[in-house]
Amino acid sequence: MKNETGAVTLLVSLIILLIMTMLVISSININTINFRIAGNMQAQNLVEAAAQQGLEDAISQTSSFSNTTAADRTITVGDYTANVVASKCIGTEVMSGFSAVWGMSPEENVWEVASEVSDPLTGASITVHQGVKIQQLADSCIP
Repeated sequence: MKNETGAVTLLVSLIILLIMTMLVISSININTINFRIAGNMQAQNLVEAAAQQGLEDAISQTSSFSNTTAADRTITVGDYTANVVASKCIGTEVMSGFSAVWGMSPEENVWEVASEVSDPLTGASITVHQGVKIQQLADSCIP
């Protein structure tokens, strides 16, 4: 009888040890997945910030808003290179209080600016589009 209780105790101990080992392994797997998720989110946030900085740089330059001088350009932001696509005029209307008959009426023009950034190391990439409405002289924007 004593040998049987020792065998049962050993078997129960081995089962508990096996269950604890499985819990530890699953905990390690969950932590590894969480670290990967956090790393991917950080990489995506850095790429988004670089793209947004590229947009801000393009928006701060008046040469970005001309049908004749706008061109694609690259901007280095930290470790990333933002490809800022040439601005496109997507809409125009004569400013309120001015007549469309007069050929020199100032206009409120809507431009679309886009910035693309990709990180070859992590595979994170993003294209950010932003609309900008500015007041310009007549015929500055030809949609």
